[in-house]
Amino acid sequence: MATPTKKKELFIKSKDAAHILDCSPDDVIDLARKGKLPATKEGRFWRFRESDIVAYKKRMGSAGLPKISIGRGRPRKVDD
Repeated sequence: MATPTKKKELFIKSKDAAHILDCSPDDVIDLARKGKLPATKEGRFWRFRESDIVAYKKRMGSAGLPKISIGRGRPRKVDD
């Protein structure tokens, strides 16, 4: 009888997670540090399960991501 195979989780970098969430890698790392986004740290680098990123995006939509004010000069976060 065949044993069920366990699907191996794909871990991605903060840059790739940021691309999926449409935000900056710094915002992704900030969410991980605050415990809002599951992640592991390998040395200096953060790693994220792709499935966790997709689930977070579905759960939060655009509400969970920082809003950025675009105008002259450096972009800054906007307080609601």
